[in-house]
Amino acid sequence: MHGTYESSRGKSVVTGDISDAEDWFANACKHLLPTKAGTALHFVTGFDERSCQRYAAGDVKPAAFFLRALLRSPQGWIWLCAAMDGSDADWWRDVRYAYEIIAVFEAKRKELLGGQEGQARSG
Repeated sequence: MHGTYESSRGKSVVTGDISDAEDWFANACKHLLPTKAGTALHFVTGFDERSCQRYAAGDVKPAAFFLRALLRSPQGWIWLCAAMDGSDADWWRDVRYAYEIIAVFEAKRKELLGGQEGQARSG
């Protein structure tokens, strides 16, 4: 993995060389949650804290239903990017491209709405 996980704003939250080995999840945790990763995972997913600590440390590989809970959390996009980091699948490239388009659209929309609010106040 290349270590370029994107935040919800499209900016990288991790840089550096992340292994594409079986311990990808533990490596992602070290970068995304550098302190008390197991506790953070517990709060996000509601799973048993000791299990989350084992997942974060790489002692146990997380189960699919745990990963599903992470993907459905408010931080789901970051975890999806972590799981897909280094992938050159066409569908993943398309999803990232669509996400970038949405981010540009939302920024422009906020800019335009901000200008309208300013006109309404001065008018």
